[in-house]
Amino acid sequence: MCGIVGVYDPYGKAGEIAVKAAEELQHRGQDGAGLFLNARDGPRVHKGAGFVHEVFHGMDIPSATIAISHVRYGTQGASDKKGKNQRNAAPLEIIIEGEMRGAIAHNGDLVGAMPLLEAYQERRKTDVDTELFVLRFEDSNEKGLVNRVRDALMPVANGAYSMVGIFDDALFAFRDPLGIRPLMYGKRMNGTCIIASESQALEGCQEIRDIGPGMMLILTAAGKSYEQIFATTRRAHCAFEHIYYSSPAAETDGIWDEGVRQHLGKIVAGYIDEKPDVIIPVPDSGNSFGMSLAYHLKVRPVPGLLRNHYMGRNFIVEGNRQELARKKLRLNKKVFRGAHVLFADDSIVRGDTSKELAGQAYDAGARLVDIAVSYPLWSHLCNMGINTHLHRELLGYRAEGSLKNAASLVGVRRIYVPTALDVRRAMVATAAMNGISRKESDFCMACVDGIYPIHSPLMKAIPAKAEEYAGSRSV
Repeated sequence: MCGIVGVYDPYGKAGEIAVKAAEELQHRGQDGAGLFLNARDGPRVHKGAGFVHEVFHGMDIPSATIAISHVRYGTQGASDKKGKNQRNAAPLEIIIEGEMRGAIAHNGDLVGAMPLLEAYQERRKTDVDTELFVLRFEDSNEKGLVNRVRDALMPVANGAYSMVGIFDDALFAFRDPLGIRPLMYGKRMNGTCIIASESQALEGCQEIRDIGPGMMLILTAAGKSYEQIFATTRRAHCAFEHIYYSSPAAETDGIWDEGVRQHLGKIVAGYIDEKPDVIIPVPDSGNSFGMSLAYHLKVRPVPGLLRNHYMGRNFIVEGNRQELARKKLRLNKKVFRGAHVLFADDSIVRGDTSKELAGQAYDAGARLVDIAVSYPLWSHLCNMGINTHLHRELLGYRAEGSLKNAASLVGVRRIYVPTALDVRRAMVATAAMNGISRKESDFCMACVDGIYPIHSPLMKAIPAKAEEYAGSRSV
């Protein structure tokens, strides 16, 4: 998934602002972080494994007017957790005729890039899809930055990505033609400009707007300009961004994510036919949905799970996720004794965390355990920035379209979910509250319904049996 930041600051603080903004996007990736800036004595790059505060701890950041930063979630290429070899860490440098001229940072997937990179084997320095853009940009004979960017992206334009880059004295950014991945621009009163994956990274900005699908933004000392570098005929914003990946404080494409999650709490509350004794939100991304669910059911929400805040998000790390959930979430056991418990979570993708929580709840003496989530269960792969690799990893696929089977697989009595249409309507309604017109068809939910907005051999739909999930509400 990743998080990206670009900063133009006429006062020379671009690097410091870019690092601070990257901290606001830490939830989007925890494999590593990086910074590229044009200092007065030449370009500088610094990157490493770990969290933003670890990578930049004690670093003396040089004065610079433009900078880009990145937090990495590795959809392509391995991550060196010990930090000895950061070949796949971003930003990736742009080098032309032996001179470092800039760099690029990328969020999402350049769908179809990896096979094309085979033609560059002798020149490759990384295992990531971003390098296709870098190599094509370096080789391009096109004149002007806009034409060069368009030329570099041409074979993979219909991907699911957003990018920020520096080339010479220009800061530029662009977004895929379907707007699958988010990208925003903000400007402060003092003239400082920030580009970021989410709105909460635009601290202090008064002028805030989304960078539209297929659009390129260029910032220089002369000002800013927009170019529509690829035509767009429709939108396909990732629905899962609003439910899980983005911060609840984020507001992207006119949609306030906290509002979406609260709206879905109201909807799912209407599907619950037996009130629990307590509702326990699963922190942190299940909190908004859980509190709304409790309000509409008139059931008290209880902090029955204690989160270890020194651990990151389980979804975006490799390893035994049940064991990770055990380390990350601890039960307040007295809450569970003899109780009918309803866990409220943002989503269930693989089911590992849900299974671990259910087992612990019953061990703590719960009488019944149910789970409500604010997103339909996943039954299809995503190779558009939230990379799930195998169908058999997904609870929805393993349950063969039956929520009853899914409940049995994770060890609970019942699972309650919204329909795909519920999610779409919640986002349309939330956008309308901001005076923004969105259509139900403006959102990609391929992970639920198997309808991919990008045509690629990587997009593999499964048999229609599991597509019952798109319209299921509970067992």
